[in-house]
Amino acid sequence: MYNSYGNNVYKKYQVNMGNPYPVKQRKITPIKVDGDPGATVRDKEEEIIENAKRQAEEIIQKATQEANDLLTQAEEKIIAHMMGVEQKAKEEGYRNGEKLAREHYQNLIQEAEDLKRSSEEMVRNTVMNLECEIVETILEISRKVIGMELYHNTDIIVGLIRKALLDSSLSEDIMITVSPDDYEVALENKEKLIEGLNNVRNVTIKKDSALEKGSCIVETGFGSVDSSVDTQLKAVEDTFREILGGD
Repeated sequence: MYNSYGNNVYKKYQVNMGNPYPVKQRKITPIKVDGDPGATVRDKEEEIIENAKRQAEEIIQKATQEANDLLTQAEEKIIAHMMGVEQKAKEEGYRNGEKLAREHYQNLIQEAEDLKRSSEEMVRNTVMNLECEIVETILEISRKVIGMELYHNTDIIVGLIRKALLDSSLSEDIMITVSPDDYEVALENKEKLIEGLNNVRNVTIKKDSALEKGSCIVETGFGSVDSSVDTQLKAVEDTFREILGGD
């Protein structure tokens, strides 16, 4: 009779951790520009985002494994107590070993259920607490990668300016403002920048010492467009937060 109850206790204790903490997936669709040399930067951004997703999944898997280990230890503790009480019941001649076992194990069963809930909460909190750290780390990596590309590949600067032009509501007069580091590159590629833009008649390129390398602002009679690297990184940051489960 007692062994039968012991089996029931074990079945009740078997706890399913449930589904791991979800990591939202969102496909990033960059703006396509024909012949845009800036595609290299967007490729880097997509690669960095994929790395961020993998890191988040690894963290969740590790936290879940730690929670399962805790549950396994609790299970072993319950089984050990069950065996001890069974032996005690036999030695002392208890007729109702099942009742004695129930009294001894009720708290342990509740403890296991509480441990399940706290472990699931631990996984969620671990991911939430690390979200900011993951985003900042990956963004720092992306800044370094993109920064190196900007210094070694002037075509990226041309691509950024060209993208800003194509994103603008064009008028006959256009003002392009870049950093001092990118000024000469913009001047040398002026004709390439406005190629195919039939409505444009007058293009002025100027430099602004307040802008950093990779910054570009296009002003027309209808408004302005900021195609700076930092602006695009902000968009990448927002995407990271959505991927990692932010609202």
